[in-house]
Amino acid sequence: MNKIELLAPAGDIDSAKAAILAGANAVFAGLNQYSARKRAKNLSLDELKELLTISHQKNTRVYITMNTLFLQSELNNVVKLIDDIYSLGVDAIIVQDYGLLGILRESFPYVEVHASTQMTTHNSLQIEFLSKLGAKQVNYSRELSLNEIKQLNEVTHKLGLKSEVFVHGAYCISYSGQCYFSSNLYGHSGNKGGCVQPCRRIFSGDSGKSSLPFNLKDNSAYTSIDSIIKAGTDSIKIEGRIKGAEYVYTVIDSFRKQVDSFYNDDEIKQTTEALETVFNRQFTDGYLQNAVSKEMFTQESKDQSYEEIGTVISYTSDSKELQLEAKNLIKDDIIQIKNDEGEFIATGRIKTVLNPGRYKFIIEHKLKGKIYRGQKVFKQPTNRAGVGLQAKINKLVPNISGISIGVTGKLGNKLTVVAKYMGTQCSVSSVSILEESSSKPLSKEIIIEKLGKLGGTDLVLGDVEFYNFDNNLFLPIKELNQLKRELVDFFTTESVPRDSVGLKPYSVREGNAESKVALLVDENSYEELKSSGDYLLFEMPLIINQDIINIFSSNSELIPWFQPILSEKAVEDIKSFILKLEIRNIVTENSGLALWASENSISTILGPHFNITNGYAIKTLGDELNCRDFFLSKELSAEQCLEIDIPQNSNIWFPLFEHQLLMNTKQCLVRNVIPCKKDLIDDDCLLGCSRSAFLKEKQHLEVAVVKRTGFNNQLFNSKMRFNRSEYRSLKDVVNVWMMDFRAIPSKTKFKVSYKETVTKAFSDDVSIFSNIESNKRMPLA
Repeated sequence: MNKIELLAPAGDIDSAKAAILAGANAVFAGLNQYSARKRAKNLSLDELKELLTISHQKNTRVYITMNTLFLQSELNNVVKLIDDIYSLGVDAIIVQDYGLLGILRESFPYVEVHASTQMTTHNSLQIEFLSKLGAKQVNYSRELSLNEIKQLNEVTHKLGLKSEVFVHGAYCISYSGQCYFSSNLYGHSGNKGGCVQPCRRIFSGDSGKSSLPFNLKDNSAYTSIDSIIKAGTDSIKIEGRIKGAEYVYTVIDSFRKQVDSFYNDDEIKQTTEALETVFNRQFTDGYLQNAVSKEMFTQESKDQSYEEIGTVISYTSDSKELQLEAKNLIKDDIIQIKNDEGEFIATGRIKTVLNPGRYKFIIEHKLKGKIYRGQKVFKQPTNRAGVGLQAKINKLVPNISGISIGVTGKLGNKLTVVAKYMGTQCSVSSVSILEESSSKPLSKEIIIEKLGKLGGTDLVLGDVEFYNFDNNLFLPIKELNQLKRELVDFFTTESVPRDSVGLKPYSVREGNAESKVALLVDENSYEELKSSGDYLLFEMPLIINQDIINIFSSNSELIPWFQPILSEKAVEDIKSFILKLEIRNIVTENSGLALWASENSISTILGPHFNITNGYAIKTLGDELNCRDFFLSKELSAEQCLEIDIPQNSNIWFPLFEHQLLMNTKQCLVRNVIPCKKDLIDDDCLLGCSRSAFLKEKQHLEVAVVKRTGFNNQLFNSKMRFNRSEYRSLKDVVNVWMMDFRAIPSKTKFKVSYKETVTKAFSDDVSIFSNIESNKRMPLA
């Protein structure tokens, strides 16, 4: 059994060093740009260079996260950055964007590529597709159970790939990479690293009761790590790039000991005391145990590692003096203050003890209210693992050993220099034979001076030894300079050829698009809309029953639209359905199903959950899946769509009006709003439940929580969106305009019949809807 990789987060250089000190086998970090964690400090190129030197000396790998979506205008800079970081010695790059996957395969075939959890991988065909695109390691979807992980590991290993499982840190309520909550309602996209975490906010329903309906506990598979290892997993990943060094050290140290205990003694701890001393929202491993239940939620979104230690007596903001009735406070303690209702007020650091009970208090982050007498004070328990950590971090610096040189020089022979550096050796010799000097002899000092001129490189001259070296020798100085250049070239030149680096051009579509109409329907609207558009798209539930089969048997013009999240069983059922009814055209948002369709000569339209934001994504997906029809990402503005260089023979689809999906989730959201007696979600929930509710956030943004028969729980904007300005701007870009006629609970109503809506929609007539959302789409940011 190969020993599993322990993969640690690094939001800054200190956190990376803490991970190495704690025993991580690899760290993943973002740079100052193109990172999926904009709130993290991230690394500069200089810090990355330092980290790589330290990590490789400690036998630790470094992966750089470029797991966001990229606009067409960003790609040239992205390619240059990849070239730069690869030349520094980065071990792998973590990717979400299909366009970047294609670019890496073509222009950087020697770079190791890992597929991010943002690619929502949860069936074996998806892994096969990622393998075709050049991925070497795949971070599975976070919602998988142990049994599903084991099955996928077998497929992954047969394809020569490695598997990666998320085992500790914050859960997303949505399937990763499939959440548009922050983007569509708040203008900050999780797919660009800017999520503002609306799922952690308070919402209220029609009753006015406030709650945290989307707030999950943190994931921790700490007590199940033996099962994950036995399932054949190659890498376990800890989340936490916006956490500090102490958090990283404590968690990695805990998992290091747990993993080593399993391999050495076949035992693991069943308690999580050390993990509870750093940030957490309480722990659950519900997905892993296939126990998706209400127990995975919490009504407390703040840090649960704090314990109550006292109360506030007074606080003076001008002098930053805080008087407390509290126990055991010392300098540099971090404390939290909450009001009587348990609402968070402030986090800060005790910087100076003025006298017993009075402290200089430095507030960290944003103050959420006034500090009053009687408010409760909380403190994290003493974390033994973190004692003296900063001093250890400060001492962890690159061990920059110089180039060791041995010089041999005998009269009548060539001058020979043997150099050793970082485990490699190089020997160079002069062109000329050493002669006897008539005026200025070649001294040892001159040789050290000339060979030591290594400016412009990261190299330094170390020990210099002279062997069998005669006095009174002559050699032209230019030959010493040449020897120095040969040594520098040997130790700094990349072993991998880099002449192919750069974006490879492709044929771009020319001419205006011919507009057609597609209608997205369900069981409630398809009869009325038959023959009303050029395409009739039918949204498919996750489980295909006989009623659905009957609809397609008698309506050959229907094109089935399949969901983005498809389990192994769902894929098999869909394949049987397509083959049995001899369906030749589909819409899919799942890469695995798209791969199978292309291999069976089934025409495929790729849906918006492929998150296409650049022309290279269109080209890569089109070439690999043999398809020509693509929805662009639902997060793009019209201006960003116009930037895209659309490949030749490609058709672009775009919604004219739509129900705005904010997320798909494996959880039950409706139960958190409308009472339900069931604890666990099962197949009966999927097949039988149909409920919905509207919720408001205190900024008066409103969402619809929707559970439809045969579908996962979903979150929608409470209003439909009418993309009027996009229609005017993108007439020459979009080939097919889609209208959404699904019966999804919404505050928007059709004021005329569905057929009349089709005929009037292009006239820019908003009176056909009530309460429509028609603001300009926010740019992907």
